[in-house]
Amino acid sequence: MAITLKKKPELDLHGTRWVHFKLDKETGRLAPHPVEEEADLSLLVASIMNPLYQSHLALIKRHIACIDMAAGVGTRDFDPAALGEVAYDEQGRLLVVLATEQLIKDWKGVQEAEEPGVPAEYTPARCQVLLNDYPELYLHAMRTGNDIAERIEQHAQETVGKS
Repeated sequence: MAITLKKKPELDLHGTRWVHFKLDKETGRLAPHPVEEEADLSLLVASIMNPLYQSHLALIKRHIACIDMAAGVGTRDFDPAALGEVAYDEQGRLLVVLATEQLIKDWKGVQEAEEPGVPAEYTPARCQVLLNDYPELYLHAMRTGNDIAERIEQHAQETVGKS
């Protein structure tokens, strides 16, 4: 009987990780890809436990709760017909803005249409355009940020267990 050594994945450097994507030419969608050199796009994603991310997320949740309260959501008096023409789709937009400001930190493989072949510098505003064009990237960034947080927590628990 042999002992199998399990190599644990390295802890993400500085609580961030590069994730890579390949463009499917048939569907026009980006899908995760394991090989950086073959990827069309790479995103540097931070942990969802980043204190600024957590703080801003809490503010967004309170903001949405205030809107819900003003509309009477959760009460017997709530009437969707009485809402008028107020736009309540703000939560999705706010979460995308938060992701571009605090979760996605950099990219590789992005260029402006006006300057083909010239790498575009990462900015949250440009990233919002990217996420609007490829909404699946938001979900991949959230999963990655969550995975980073879980691995950091697991590493901390293992370290405490060894002492």
